[in-house]
Amino acid sequence: KTLNTACEQHLQLLAIQQEILTKAGLPFFNGPTVDASSIRIQANICTFLHSAFYLRNRIGEKAHESMLSAQECRLASQEPVPMPIPKTKSTMYHLPPPPVPVPMPIPTQPIYAGQQPIYASQQPMPGQFPPPPQYPPQNQYQYR
Repeated sequence: KTLNTACEQHLQLLAIQQEILTKAGLPFFNGPTVDASSIRIQANICTFLHSAFYLRNRIGEKAHESMLSAQECRLASQEPVPMPIPKTKSTMYHLPPPPVPVPMPIPTQPIYAGQQPIYASQQPMPGQFPPPPQYPPQNQYQYR
């Protein structure tokens, strides 16, 4: 019961944070969501913001503003770098996937000389009887 309460509180906190950051206009925040890929992107954004606020608190507001202004001027004066165009006929992504190895079953009992291994899939379920052993046919009565 305590675990459920903690999970519910965590989800409520996450939803409230997502709503606040959505209203603030941050990219990739579009209201409450539990989608793993969206949460991963949002977590990266929050990590970056946390680092920025930590730095601002450590060096002071004025120094942080001047640093950001200088960085903005430097970035604005740079030429944009074009993104590389991916090759359309790459063979790397069109190869078939490698074959999946098939695991061998592990014997559940030790194997002795001349004995066949017994695997977990061959063992009887509780309440069932195992099949009778297979013996070679013999004459029931032997007369000499």
